[in-house]
This record gives sequence, structure tokens and C-alpha cells, in this order.
Amino acid sequence: MKKKSLQAINKNSRLTGKGYEFWVGEDKLEGVVRPIQMYPKPIELADIAETLKINAVQYGIVEPARLIEALADNATPQAPWTIANGQPPVPGEKAELVYHFETDPLRIGTLKETGFMDYKDRGKIPQVKAGTLVAEKIAGKKGIPGIDIFGQPVHPPKVPDVRLRCGRGVALSADGLKATATADGRPVRSADGKVHVFEDLNIKGDIGIRTGHVDFDGHIDVAGIVNAGYKVKGGSLCTREANTAEADIVGNINVLGGVYGSRLKAGGNIRARYIHQSTIEARGDVIVDRDVSNSTIIAGGTVIVDNGKILTSKVQARKGITAAGIGSKASETCELIVGIDSRMDEALEVINRQISEKETRRLELEALLGDYNDASDTLEQTIAAASEVQTAAREKLTQLTELLNSPQSADPAVAWKIKSEMGTLRSASERSLATIIQRRDEHQLLFEKIADLRQEMEGVEKELARLEDVIRELDEFSRIKAGVFERNPVVETLGIIHAGTSIRGPHATLVIGENHRRVRIVEIRLEKKNVAHPWRMVVKRR
Repeated sequence: MKKKSLQAINKNSRLTGKGYEFWVGEDKLEGVVRPIQMYPKPIELADIAETLKINAVQYGIVEPARLIEALADNATPQAPWTIANGQPPVPGEKAELVYHFETDPLRIGTLKETGFMDYKDRGKIPQVKAGTLVAEKIAGKKGIPGIDIFGQPVHPPKVPDVRLRCGRGVALSADGLKATATADGRPVRSADGKVHVFEDLNIKGDIGIRTGHVDFDGHIDVAGIVNAGYKVKGGSLCTREANTAEADIVGNINVLGGVYGSRLKAGGNIRARYIHQSTIEARGDVIVDRDVSNSTIIAGGTVIVDNGKILTSKVQARKGITAAGIGSKASETCELIVGIDSRMDEALEVINRQISEKETRRLELEALLGDYNDASDTLEQTIAAASEVQTAAREKLTQLTELLNSPQSADPAVAWKIKSEMGTLRSASERSLATIIQRRDEHQLLFEKIADLRQEMEGVEKELARLEDVIRELDEFSRIKAGVFERNPVVETLGIIHAGTSIRGPHATLVIGENHRRVRIVEIRLEKKNVAHPWRMVVKRR
């Protein structure tokens, strides 16, 4: 029996009079008799039957023979005693997305059987042929409803669905379960969860005056460097060097040499030998073989500086930062931020603001449609009433015409009266016709406005659905990179972290007061209760 219970309304039954009450579990899946007196009176089967009837318990009642047997052993039970059990629902199983390629080819390293991370082994770059199955959705299972002790269905918890989403170079099957490459190339899962297959663009020299800016939907392989002032946009990028360049890439960026004075943005990982005076933004990991200096790095994954130092830089990584050294005697201090994804937060804030604006417009459209529909109904009623007047006038005119041609109209006074009435009816008919024409024109204009509003409403609802999909995709991406580095984010240094370095987490901030060597700095929650600020950044020896 759960601690939180709902007492049944059963104050006047014989069971209550004998010192017991009937309680129902919070989920209505269990009915229990429990004593409310120190020395309750003996219970009989009739007492239980009456209680079940009063409380409309219909399902899962313990068999009478078992109740009689239990009462024969102990007619005054001192502990709660179950007399009805419902059937709990069976939870469903979530659908699963299976990728038939390495989704993180530039990952930070490979976890060996010994338990150590080999930072040099970052896996092979995957390649597929057209027609290859690159990903599939393993459908989930629906839950099975249960039934409570009152005979009502108990619905299983909803299982969130996941969608297999395809981008360039990939086709989705009609049932939405299989993604197949439509071209040869490199399979990539981008930040928004889509699966792409990028074809290759090989540039034998540099990106510069000869090539101009490069915008290619596939993988761009540059044998030389990306020169100053040139922009690269594409699916993924590999280059020897980036020098005062700008790149906006859907997937991964791999710079074999250094990045100098550049702005690089990737939906996947970014790897380079050096980073100097640059702004780097990656949804995944940022991996640097040597030093990072005078730069800003923002990563949705981990920042790893294998064999170098982070100097005079601001580095933000949601899943932690590892470096051979942080700071120096001569350089300005570093600012490190872990456990926070500001770009994700900003994106969600923008999307939520857009959703709020669309919801407001949807409500405005609903109100306008309601007003216009009411006006349309009023016009239809006006047209119907005018049509009735016109029909009645025509019928009366027909009758009066026949009467005017009859012998009865030989009397001039009678004929004059008939003609006068016919004139009045003709005027009424003409006025009704004019009203009908005017109101029909108004109704047509209103109908067109209603159609426009409904079209706008449909667009708003589609945009709301798209924005909600984006939020789900961002949320899913934030949980994609599970594994050895899915932990409380830490700052870890193999060498010295210098005094003055600022480290901020979601709840706490620390400024290093003195140099430390080979330490891990992690945010923890204090076990003490009633502490105003229970979170601390602590320094631990490795």
C-alpha cells in the first residue's frame, strides 16, 4: 500500500462501526481494510461485501473462500489487509533509432579494454554507397491498459515517439522506418538529428581568389588552406589550415594544421592542431592537439586540449574541459564554463518566443473566425428573411394579377385598390431583392475573409508543429552523446591550472586562488540541509 492514500467515503458501513475503514490506493489499484481502533471488533464476510458494494468496487475482489479462510484465522486483523487488487497497466516501449555508421567519427578518443581513453584513436571516417541502409527506426510497443478496482481503465503512461529524419542524400521509406543513401558519400548525423550523405568536393589547392567563397552541400576536402576573408559553407570540411577564414558547416570540421583569426561553426565536432585568436562554436566536441590562445570556444560536448595549454581564452563546454595546462604566469586569466549550453538555451528561448507569438496569433485568428462566422450567420438569416419576403410578394402579386383580370375588378374602386396593393408589393419585392443582392455581396466578401483566415490559421498551426518538432529535436540532440563522458561536467588538467582562472558551473563559481597541478574541479551538492547555497566547486587531486 502506498504511503499516499485516498480514503474512501464509507462512514456508515458496518465495517466502520467495528473499528475499520476501507482505503483505496492513490492509483485506485488496491483496496485495503485497515484498523482505526486499538481493539476492533471481529469482521464478518458480510461486512466486507457491504463495504465493497457501498464503494462500487467491481474488479479484482479477493475470492470469498480466501476471505473466509483469512477471517477464520484472524477476524480482527491489526495490519492493513488487501481485499481487492486492480490490474496495473503495462508500460509501452520507446522506439529506437539505430545508425549503421559511426555517428561521431571525430570523437574525443576510444575507450580501450583497459578502461583508459586513447585520445589518438578517433576512429575511421565512414563511407557508404548509394542504396546502403544508413539508419532505421525500431518501432516501439504500445502499452497495455490496466483496470482499477472500480472497473475503470487505467491508461499506460505515454511513450514519446522518435522520428527518423532525413536530409540531403538520404531517402526515407514510406513507413518512416528506414533511411537509405541515394548517393555515394559520407554519412553524417547533424545537430538537428537529420541523417545526411554528403558527396565530396575536392579542392586541390587553396580556397582563395581562384575559387572564391565555397558553398557546397556535401563534404569539402581542401588540400591547401582557407585563406583570409573567404567563407566556406557545406556539409563537412577538411582543410590544412584556416587563416582569418569563416566556415559554417552542418557536420564536422577537421583542420589538420592551425586555426588563426577565424570563425568556425559546426553542427558536429571541430578538430584542429592549434587555435589562436579565433571564435569556435560546435554542437559536439572541440578537439585541439596543441594550444588554444586568445580565443572563444563554445561546445555542446567536451573540449579536449590533448598536449597543450588553454591561454587567455573563454571556453564553454557542456560536458567538461580537459587540458594539459590552463593559464600561465605571463598570460591573462582564463574563463571556463562547464555544464551549460548557452547556445542551446538561446535557441530554445528564441523558439519558445516564436511559439508564444504564434499561439497569440492563433488565439486572435480563432476570435476573428468566431466573429466572422457569427456575422456570416447573421447575413444568411437576413438573406433568408428577404428571400421569404420576396417569395411571398411574388405569390401575392400573382394572386392580385388574376383578381385584376377577373369580373370582380370591373368596379373602378376595387381595381384601384388592387393596383395600389400591387404597387406596394412590387416596391417591397424590389427592396427585398436589393437587400438580397447587397447582403450576398457582403457575404461573399466575408466568405473570402474567412477563407483567408483559415488559410493563415493552417499556416500558423503548421509552424507551431514545426517549432515544437525543433524543440524535441534539440532536446534529443542534447541527450545524444551518451557514454563515458556523460557525467557531472568537470575541468581536468594534466599539468598546472594557474591562479586566477575562473570556473563556472550551472550552480556555483570558483576563482582559483593558487596554482594546482593534476586536479579535477567539479561542481557538487553539499549533503548539509538548510544551506542557503548548497552547491560548491571543489578541487580534487587526480
